Amino acid sequence: MEHRLNGLKENLNNNVFKNFVFSEDRRKAVNETIKTKKEKLNRDGIILLLLHTLHGRFMTGFEILNVLQEKGDCTFKEQECGLYTFLHRLENKGILCSEWKKINNKNCKYYSLTSKGRWIVSLANKKEKIALISRVRFEGGPA
Repeated sequence: MEHRLNGLKENLNNNVFKNFVFSEDRRKAVNETIKTKKEKLNRDGIILLLLHTLHGRFMTGFEILNVLQEKGDCTFKEQECGLYTFLHRLENKGILCSEWKKINNKNCKYYSLTSKGRWIVSLANKKEKIALISRVRFEGGPA
């Protein structure tokens, strides 16, 4: 397939898009849209990572942070408060629930998934399986 695409970009630039010019405002708008979509994808990925981490567990924010770092995710390494912001937002949306427990004379807030959170994880798992099957089926090899 790739050999059929050789020279396509050059041909498009020389023929179809020869006189096509974007204004500076349009370029900025397109770049802003791309940036916003990337940020949303990144945010959604972080949320799914948090939900997968909590799946079937009760954990404190500190424990979640440690598990994420053990997995190699350094999203919250510099700003741990960002993790708590995500946790509180997910809690406010009914995706997580929390419970305060006193352990060794310390009050600790433990987070877990609600039924809505578990449903989101199962839905994400199904989508991942479908995407994997599609890649294998249509690209002719493992993902």
